[in-house]
Amino acid sequence: MLDGFPVPLERTKVISLGPCNEVVLASDGYPYLCDSLELTERHLKALLKNDPLCIGSCVSTKGLVKGNVSFDDRAYIRFTVLRGEGLRACLGLPGFESYL
Repeated sequence: MLDGFPVPLERTKVISLGPCNEVVLASDGYPYLCDSLELTERHLKALLKNDPLCIGSCVSTKGLVKGNVSFDDRAYIRFTVLRGEGLRACLGLPGFESYL
């Protein structure tokens, strides 16, 4: 559950990561994802400065409302998937005992 509602497993998509080590996930409040939260926020700020009504380069269901800093709420998570030696190095750290 991400928003309080059950997730139907038959509609869940599993994506193989292949050789990549980093994953970035975000809500639709971020129309473009960059390599860091700072760059993603900078891109969003520029986008809202140039298209505050979200009718040009960022077509959205709503635009920027006076007093708000964005057109939508947003969430951003970036994490590293550890494999091989990186994972083995972390297994000895506190909190990783359950993986042993």
